[in-house]
Amino acid sequence: MHSSRRLRPLASLSAVALLALALLAPSAGAANVPTLSSTAQYKALVKFVDKLEGLARTPTTASQKAVYDGQLENKHEAAVNKSAALFARAKKAAKAESESAFRAGAQTIRRTEAGELTTLRGEYDTRMDRATNNYDAELGRIEDEFDDRVATLRKEIKRLRNQKADAEGPEQKVLIEEAIERRVARIAGDRKLERE
Repeated sequence: MHSSRRLRPLASLSAVALLALALLAPSAGAANVPTLSSTAQYKALVKFVDKLEGLARTPTTASQKAVYDGQLENKHEAAVNKSAALFARAKKAAKAESESAFRAGAQTIRRTEAGELTTLRGEYDTRMDRATNNYDAELGRIEDEFDDRVATLRKEIKRLRNQKADAEGPEQKVLIEEAIERRVARIAGDRKLERE
């Protein structure tokens, strides 16, 4: 009777350990990894623990106890090994799933970035086109203004030349010539300013 009492705590400890291992397995179910409780090793261990529970009140010899201890240890070790293998398999499957999700997320981010970059490029091109058009329009307006000023100065020069031809005294012709030279100098200055 003494030997069966020693088996009872060992069987209870094994049952608690297996229950803890079984609780780890549900997370693997999502990755198509079977739970520990559905494996042959776990079922054999549970069946053996039930058998030991049934033998708990039966007197056992030391040699029979040693056989039961050995069998319990072997079945427990097989269940633990199976649990470790299932855990490694689930970990590998979870890692592959995580990497796949990461790749999908990275592709989504790249597509989003590409779309945003395309939008930004479009906005930039639109702004640059608008700025170029505004610049060209302003430049055209300035050129027109310079052309109008030069045309006005040429008309004044033509008018002054006609006055010079009709002028009676040399003093008056010199004054008109000076006015003509000032306007010619202004035309040259305007053309230089326009080029700059």
